[in-house]
Amino acid sequence: MKLGELLADLECQLFDVDETEEITSICSDSRLATEKGIFVCIKGSERDGHDFARHAAARGSVILSEKHVEGARCVVVRDTRRANSSVNSNFYGRPQKGMRMIAVTGTNGKTSVCAYLRAILRCAGIKTGIMGTLGIMAEDEVLEIRESETEDIPAAMTTPDPACIYKALYEMKSRGIEAVVMEASSHAIAQKKLDPIEFEVGGFTNLSSEHLDFHGSMEEYFKTKASLFERCRLAVVNRDDEFGKRLLEMYPESVGVSAPSGINFDFTLQNTVLAAEIARRMGIDDIYIKNGIENIKSIPGRMEQILSLQDAGFDAYIDYAHTPYAMETVLRSLCRRAVGRRITVVFGCGGDRDKSKRAEMGRVASMYADRVIVTSDNPRREDPMAIIGDILSGISCMDNIECIPSRRDAITKAVESAEYGDILLLLGKGHEQYEIDRRGKHPFSESAILRECAQRRAK
Repeated sequence: MKLGELLADLECQLFDVDETEEITSICSDSRLATEKGIFVCIKGSERDGHDFARHAAARGSVILSEKHVEGARCVVVRDTRRANSSVNSNFYGRPQKGMRMIAVTGTNGKTSVCAYLRAILRCAGIKTGIMGTLGIMAEDEVLEIRESETEDIPAAMTTPDPACIYKALYEMKSRGIEAVVMEASSHAIAQKKLDPIEFEVGGFTNLSSEHLDFHGSMEEYFKTKASLFERCRLAVVNRDDEFGKRLLEMYPESVGVSAPSGINFDFTLQNTVLAAEIARRMGIDDIYIKNGIENIKSIPGRMEQILSLQDAGFDAYIDYAHTPYAMETVLRSLCRRAVGRRITVVFGCGGDRDKSKRAEMGRVASMYADRVIVTSDNPRREDPMAIIGDILSGISCMDNIECIPSRRDAITKAVESAEYGDILLLLGKGHEQYEIDRRGKHPFSESAILRECAQRRAK
């Protein structure tokens, strides 16, 4: 594609480049820079791509940057993150055009709402793609598109990087996909990954404390989420959430939905109601909405039952809840449904992430569970014991609290010490099939570990 075609939507200055040049690749990793390619200088939290511009230029790439790079063939723009999304969208032929685009944002529930929507749309005969925490799919086909140029594991971010987003949309469109349901994370919105997309409908689930290490405050977090709806022709908003009420005031033409009165702390119902209303506003008949929702047996990593009382002598569930609000919602719902049964919670908090939620998660777990095992959850570069210490600072009574830094050992202990009729609840990782520590990303399946431990216990 010609350079000028890629830059069509951008205000830019050209230095020693010709708009008729043929471009065959785009990257933001200077090690992958090639002749006839574009290297995009992205300012990250740890590295600034501008520092690697000369290296990419030496490899023959045109540099897309926010300042002139001396001696390089250069295109200068005001914001390289927005430009990166734009050029990738153009490179893949603006694949979002001609497909019905739906975005769902919020702290909790995005994955579930998207799963319900996918089921509803497919029930209505609409070929549907999905992009989010559980991966990227075109109908039933999993698209193995990498999260970044150097990533070994397929896309796992809630909303992947632009190169992945627009390539995925291109692949979906080439397979005849008619509608795409996307999770829109606050990071992706702030980093302008979705700027080239106009959404037919945007859905809002809720907002609670999360990612404050990135956004700085709840107000900034909310403003970032709210900005998504500037690119949505219609917003469907959970009015039961205080931030949802603010959104409805900001966007008066939005549609507000509520769970039936008298029912609180039930994510499943709230998510179902939101998905149903989004589908209804897309013109989907109620019969398809009903059948689509009923067709969903379970969503991976969302209160997913791995072991049953009949098979193991206890029930074991995994759930992705990794915020205080999500944890409390899951535990309150479970306590209502399991009166008289002992509940054991195994959980940790991610390293190099929002520290402000750790003590509160400890408090919530100790308040609702009969037994708590505090462990690791993707400690990344942090000391697992330091994270555990932060969690424990929120717990006033240490009775029935145990600390086991190894998550595998923590799960093993929970299974080995389970009594008949117990409920084990593993929180935080859900669908994830990996663990991240100082050494990097490693395969780790909680469901497999649970089954292995149960088999050993049964012998």
